[in-house]
Amino acid sequence: MRCAKATSVAVSGFVLTGPSSFLSMGGYAAYVWGSFGAFVLVLVWNLVTPALRRRSVIQQLAEGQSEKDDD
Repeated sequence: MRCAKATSVAVSGFVLTGPSSFLSMGGYAAYVWGSFGAFVLVLVWNLVTPALRRRSVIQQLAEGQSEKDDD
């Protein structure tokens, strides 16, 4: 039994006919992909910033501890 390959998919009234149709997002590509890009930037920022801050705090604490040892 053979299944026919779908050449287009309808998603809530929007017909996807291929990868270029998906990437263009029905003329809203700049908004959609810009939103995804902003989301990824914020997500990366929220993951990286605490790690950098933690490293900075640990370094400051170590410097403070070494000053106490010198006294």
